[in-house]
Amino acid sequence: MSSLILLMFASPCEAHDIAIGTDAALPIRLADPLTEKNRSIFGDGWVTAFLHTKDESLIQLFQDERLTNTGGVVFERFDRSNISPSGDYAVLPLVRQGILDMPGENSKVQGREYCPVVELHTGCVISMPTGEVCGGKWSAMHDRWFDGSVDKTPEMLNRTTIGAQHLWIKFSDQIVTIKMHDLMFENLGVENILICDPVTDKNKSYYVDIARQLNNEFYTGEAKYIEGKLGVSGVRSLKWRVQIERAPLYGDRSEQSKSKMYLVKNDVVHEIQSTPDGWMKIKYVSRNGVALIKWMKAADLENL
Repeated sequence: MSSLILLMFASPCEAHDIAIGTDAALPIRLADPLTEKNRSIFGDGWVTAFLHTKDESLIQLFQDERLTNTGGVVFERFDRSNISPSGDYAVLPLVRQGILDMPGENSKVQGREYCPVVELHTGCVISMPTGEVCGGKWSAMHDRWFDGSVDKTPEMLNRTTIGAQHLWIKFSDQIVTIKMHDLMFENLGVENILICDPVTDKNKSYYVDIARQLNNEFYTGEAKYIEGKLGVSGVRSLKWRVQIERAPLYGDRSEQSKSKMYLVKNDVVHEIQSTPDGWMKIKYVSRNGVALIKWMKAADLENL
C-alpha cells in the first residue's frame, strides 16, 4: 500500500522536508505533490522522482524538466506493477506539460503522456515511449511488455538515448545548425547521458568536445558538470577564427584535395576534429544557417 511520509533529504546546499507519495520500500519514490495552485493548472501528480539504487545512491530523475509555473514534468504514479519481473527495469508514467500562449486567445495547457523505462541498477533512462504502448503492462514471468496480446517489448527496452560518441557525431554531421544543448535535451539532459554512458578512456575525448561546445553556447553550468566528471576545468574553446586573408578548404587531409572554396580573415569555424599533423576538420555555418564541413590547416586558424 502506498503511503505519505516525510523524509529529510540532505542536498549539498540544504536539508529540507520532502513529502513522499509512494511506498518507501520501492526503488523509485515520488515526492513534492503539486501545490493547490499548480493542481488547478496541471492536475494531480508529483513534481519530483528519486531513484534509490542498490548501492544506496540517490538519483533525481528528469531534474532538467522539473515543473515550473510554465510547465515541465508531472509524475503520475509508481507502484510495484511498474517494476519488471526481474527487477532490472521500471516504467515511470509521466506527463510533459506546457502552457501555450496564442495571440488573442486564453493560454492553454498542453500535455503528452510518456512511459520512460529506467534501468534500476544504474538510473539510466533508456527509452521514452509515448502513445498506446504506455497502456501496456509487464508479463507475469519475464521482462516482456504487452499491450493487450501484442508484444511491445522492443519499443520499451531497445535503448533510444545515445552516449557521448554518438552525440558528438550527430552534432558534427548536422547540415543545418542545431545546438549541442538541444541534442542533449533530446537525450534527457546531461545527467542522464553521463549516467547511461559514464566517462571512460574510450569516450573521454568526446565529453571534452561536448563540454567545449556547451561553453561556446554559454551553457556553462552543464559544461562545468561534465568537466567535474572528467576531473578537468577550463577546457579550451572549439571556436576558431581565420587569421589569414584567404584560407583554403580541403576535402580531406591532403594538399591534393584542395578545393576552390575558401574562408576569409575573421570568419569563425567550429572544430570537429584536429590531428597531430596540423589538420583540422571544421564546420562553417553561413549567414543563411547552412553548415559546410571541410578540412583546413590548423596554422590558418587561431583559437577564440
